[in-house]
Amino acid sequence: MTEPMPPELPRERPAGCPFDPPAELAVLREQDPLTRLRFPDGHIGWLATGHTTVRAVLADPRFSARSEYLRRPRARSDAAGQPRPGMFLRYDPPEHTRFRTLLTARFTARRMRQLTRRVEEGAFLSE
Repeated sequence: MTEPMPPELPRERPAGCPFDPPAELAVLREQDPLTRLRFPDGHIGWLATGHTTVRAVLADPRFSARSEYLRRPRARSDAAGQPRPGMFLRYDPPEHTRFRTLLTARFTARRMRQLTRRVEEGAFLSE
């Protein structure tokens, strides 16, 4: 027996703030924080919407951040989703851990508080 086709990924955003997610995502988060969806390119994937579920997925080594496994909900024009130089977010441990360790001291809460005024003033835009 064939499984029914999962629904499409919600993409319609409400008017107003461009950062507000589609209303259907709030419904999914309440009903099923981990659900199968059909993405615009036709592949079937998983969508994690609940905070606890997302944290569990991000901490689980069975999931990967590697670009070759990445399926975007919308098409992008960059080179096949390959990581740009200096970007280590799409690496898995141990490579990600090595880069993160090198940078951790530069991004402490104290250091970020020191930079807040400059960021708010737009000081970095002129450098």
